[in-house]
Formats: sequence, C-alpha cells, structure tokens
Amino acid sequence: MSYPLGKVKLLYVKAKVYVHPDKNAGQNFDGFLYMCAEQGATDKDIIVGWAPRSVLNEEDIAMLEQVDLNGPTDTSFIKRLPAGGSFSFQVSIGQLFSLERRPPTLGWWSGSVVIHSRVLSDKIPVLFFHDEESESTMRESAAKNKNFDPFGEENELYWGGVTFFEKLKEHCHLEKATLEPKVLLVNPTLEDLNNFSSSFFNQDDQKTPGISFNGFLDKARVGLYDSFVKIGSRARASINKIVQESPAPLQEYLKNPEVQKVNEDFDAARVYLAKWALGVQEQAEKSRQKIILDNQSRQVLSKELGMNFDKLLPGEILNAHERREVSKQTWDSFFDHAGCLCLTVHEVKERIFHGGLNETIRGEAWLFLLEVYPWDSSYAERKDLRMVLKKQYEEMKGLWRPKLEHGASDSYFQDQKFRIEKDIQRTDRNMEIYKNHDDGGNDKLMSSNVHEDDSENVAVVKNKHLRALREILLTFNEYNDKLGYVQGMTDLLSPLYVVLQDESMAFWAFVKFMDRMERNFLHDQHGMKDQMNALNELVQFMLPDLFIHLQKCDSTDLFFFFRMLLVWFKREMPWNDVLRLWEVLWTDFYSSQFHLFFALAIQQKNEKIVTEHLTKFDEVLKYFNDLSMTYNLNDLLTRSELLFLKFRKMVEIMDKEEGKSAIGDQLRQLLSKDMVIQRETERHDG
Repeated sequence: MSYPLGKVKLLYVKAKVYVHPDKNAGQNFDGFLYMCAEQGATDKDIIVGWAPRSVLNEEDIAMLEQVDLNGPTDTSFIKRLPAGGSFSFQVSIGQLFSLERRPPTLGWWSGSVVIHSRVLSDKIPVLFFHDEESESTMRESAAKNKNFDPFGEENELYWGGVTFFEKLKEHCHLEKATLEPKVLLVNPTLEDLNNFSSSFFNQDDQKTPGISFNGFLDKARVGLYDSFVKIGSRARASINKIVQESPAPLQEYLKNPEVQKVNEDFDAARVYLAKWALGVQEQAEKSRQKIILDNQSRQVLSKELGMNFDKLLPGEILNAHERREVSKQTWDSFFDHAGCLCLTVHEVKERIFHGGLNETIRGEAWLFLLEVYPWDSSYAERKDLRMVLKKQYEEMKGLWRPKLEHGASDSYFQDQKFRIEKDIQRTDRNMEIYKNHDDGGNDKLMSSNVHEDDSENVAVVKNKHLRALREILLTFNEYNDKLGYVQGMTDLLSPLYVVLQDESMAFWAFVKFMDRMERNFLHDQHGMKDQMNALNELVQFMLPDLFIHLQKCDSTDLFFFFRMLLVWFKREMPWNDVLRLWEVLWTDFYSSQFHLFFALAIQQKNEKIVTEHLTKFDEVLKYFNDLSMTYNLNDLLTRSELLFLKFRKMVEIMDKEEGKSAIGDQLRQLLSKDMVIQRETERHDG
C-alpha cells in the first residue's frame, strides 16, 4: 500500500504527555508522544517523537487524538510533524541508547520516561504522563480495575507509560540493565551490556560517595569496558619438581572398560585409537620439559599477573558478564531494508559469541556463520543464491544415483552406502523428527531384494528425514571423494538438518562445516593428533599442577577427550546446549580453535577433584566419561573465555621478556582466527 504523498503512518500516540521546563506548573508544555514510520521503513528507522499541542493544527490534533483513543488503522496517516523548537524532538529507534522507566510514586503523581540517544548532542526532555488528564489512560485503567487486574507488566499499577513500552518492544529489543533495573537498554551491543554491569565500576568508584546515575550513564555511553580478567600482583612460589612416569602399555588401553566405552561409539577406529592415544602420550613426554614453565618464566609471569596467574579465581568468574542470546528483533535490527548488514561482521559475531542465538533465527544465522551466505549479501542476492545451490545439489545427486543400478561393479560405493545407512539409523533417534514414523513414502534407494517389512535390514529407511540424511551423506561421499563418508559425520550433520529443515541447504552447510572438521576424520588421524598435542601443551602451560598429577595417573594422553573433540562435544551435552556451543565456536571470535579452550575449561573446572581424589588411569577416565550430560554450558563458556584471555596475556608477556622462541608454534597457533584446514590426499577403500 502506498502512503499519501508527504505523510507518515502513525503507529502509536499518547496524548497529555507533558514537558516540565521548571518547577512552575504553569509553564508545563502539553503535547503528544508518538511513533511513526515512513513508507518502507525498517524497525530501526521508526521515529519516536514528541510535539507540543501548541504548534499543531486542528487536523493533526484530531488524527493524533483518534489514534490515542482507538489505536492506529490503515488510514492513520499524518503529515511529518515538527522536530525543532518548543522541546520537540524526533529520534529513530536505531539511535536510541536507553530509556529510564519512572512509574508514579507518592512523591511524583505523574510517571515519566527519560530517553537517551546514542548521539551525545541530542537534547531530549523528560516526558511526564499526566494520567488524570488522559482519556485513553483513564479508560484502560478503569477496564483493568473492572477485571481485577490493575497492574502492568512490571507488577506496577497501570500508568500511561506502560503502553509506550509495550509498543516499543514490538520494534526493538529492550534489555534491563543489571546495575539499574529501571533502565532499559535499546538493542544493546555487548559493550552496552558490559558498561551497565556491576563490574564496570572499579573499587574506587564504589567508594566514592554521591556518585550520580547520570554521571554513570555518561561514563557508560562513552567509556570502553577495560577487561573482566583481573589478576592479583603478588609473586607465586615455584612448583614442585616434575615427576616422570612411564606411559601405560598398549594392551592396557584395549582391555580397559572405560576405553571400550569410547570405542563402542566409534568402533571403526578401535585399534588405531589406542595406538594413537599411546603416541600422543609419548609425544607429550618429549615436549613436556619445553612447555611446563621453569622457575624463571614463572617469576616473570608472577611479577606481571600475580601469584595466581595459572588459576581462575572465583571473583573472575563471578564478575564475568551475563550471557544474553540474540533475539529475532535484535537480529533483524542488524540489517537494513534491503537485507544488507548494518553492523560489522565482528560486531555480529561478538553478540553471538557472548550469548548465542534464539532458536527462531538459527535457520538463517547459521548459514552466515558457516559462510554459505556471504556477509555482504542482500535479501535478493541470497534468494538467488539459494536457487543456484539447490540446482547444484540436485546435479551432484545425479553423480551417484546411476551407481544404484550398477552397484555390483562399485563395491566402494555399496560399502559406503551401507555404513551411512547403519549410522543414520542410530543417530539422534530420541528426537521426534527422527522417530520411526512411516510416512507412507517409498524408499527409492532400497535394493530390489530388500522388503519394506524387513525391519532388521539397515537399508530399510522409513523416516523421510533419515532418508534426507542418507541422500546428503551419499552426495557428500561423491563431492569429497578422497575423504568420503567416515563414522561420526552423522553427528555433525544431524543438528544442521534439524535446524535448517531444508535438504539442499543442509548439504551446503555440512560442506562448509566439514571444511574445518575434515581434519578430525583423516585416515592417518594426523588432524586429531595435532589437536590432542595442542591440548596437551595447553594443559601443561595453563594448568601445570593438573598436568603433573595426570602424569602420576598415567593420563597425560588425555584419552578421555578423543570423543569430545571428534564431534565437538555432541555426545557430552543436551541437544540445545550443543546447538548453542557450535554457533559460539563458529564465530572464531577469539580463535578458530576455541574448542580447545572449552576442553581446557572442563579440566580447569574439575582440577581440584582430580588432583585431590583420583590417583589411577581408570579413575580419571571413568570420572570424565561420567561427566557426560552434566556440564553447565554457560559456566564453561565463561571459563573458556577467561582462560583464553589469560593465555593471550601470558604469551604476550613471555614474548616481551624472553622472545618469541619461548612459545612454540603449536601453542601460538591457538591465537589465530584463521581456520585450520587439513585435507585427505587420497581415497582409502575399505
């Protein structure tokens, strides 16, 4: 619908909203608080404004009063209202920084709203709601009293400002400031949230008498959040002499029931897995002396960071900012009317890293995070891209379909098809979408010698979503013909398919995900070796006391982390936590290998129990295996971030004091945001 020329559409109006220039009631200005939009405006473009009654003509006043009493309609248009003089103002939602909600009290009969703009030069008056003069407020209040519901959404008596906040929430995200609950931040950035947290005040601020909220607000609007990693300054005593222990024999790994528990999940690599674990331990023995800091290095770090530089203190964890997910309204505010990103990619990833995504926007946001969608694309460009990708996917499916007819001559394809069908039948079967509902469709990939009632045969796939997983994995088997399908890939694909609910887009998302995950499935396990060696060095560098104790327990191979790293903790946490963790890791906000700091956080969280109560390899392995499904995701993400920031600072200090040779390449690479890609070089049949 076209708007009348020169007019805007009214979305909200409240009459009898006053400006009080001074204490003299006779000087108060009566006016209208309103929200309006130009044609084609996004939520961020919507105008919040106030205009005094004295500057408006009778036609405008009549329209404003009509919308106030009856709400907006398809014909609620008005010419653009004045924005200057007599305290008039107009500010877009995109420019709003915060609102202070002040309901009526015994001292102030009129409730008020204080609006702060992100533009420091904007001067916006305090708006007072004279409810006793407002016909719409009195009518709404009477209706609530009649229904024995006199309270607003904040459990406060209903007043004129309630409907304003309700309407505003339809077009932006309002977040309560932890420091001052009456302050609502508008589409807050991470910096805004941090600036309004209690940790923004340092100890000197807290001791200063008479600090005003407005003074703090100015500080919050223009200040930068310094750091939430604060460490003491006293020196720490040197660690105990390193205890040398021999690695456990290979046969002990194979016989151990806790090792077998891991092998049951990934049986194809059972024997090699044990060999790999022993190799990691031997490699750790070779590098141990270089990674664990000597007394001189520890003294350097203690001088700069304090005696507890290798510990996470309770205060550090407590003072870390609260994690808030990105809502749909917030996500939509990131884009303009053409669907182009208004923020930097870094800013968007920062928000996702520190809060994750609401489930309603994952289907779109994941395609950006996995780089299926370019960050600089528009709505129209993404629509065209989806059509192209769908066509390409269908063409690739045509590469393997002929092999169904000539299967006998391609034993590799038949073997891969069998592995895929076997694995999808046991992947996430507790999810409603994958439960064995016979949708009545025919399984077109079923061999002619297999009957539909043959429930024991893995080739019988009755669930259409499991059939979609099979087609995606068979297509990937052709697309990446050197790697092909490897056990464990179903764990990575399943969440993508459930979230996206689109076979072709799930395929391309999986392709992008596998760019970074292919190294986990290399035939020689070289990619997993590299990650486990890096984690081993990280434990030595960051948690030396724990590492020394793990040596005593014959557990420095960190065998219990194989399954966790292979499929990115998919089998360690509840479904929704896995989705949240993955989207955080995809941001590469600090490091493309941040999952290793998440693994480090698990060890740091449990360090005290391990060092004080566990003394044998079996005990350590069982303890970490039994932690599955007990993790607190937000706590571990907070610890991971603090550990990374501490690690980065330690590396900077070591570089400055002892030169870059003091820190090896494997540890230094953990500071990089560049994705680590390792490819399979040749196909391995069987």
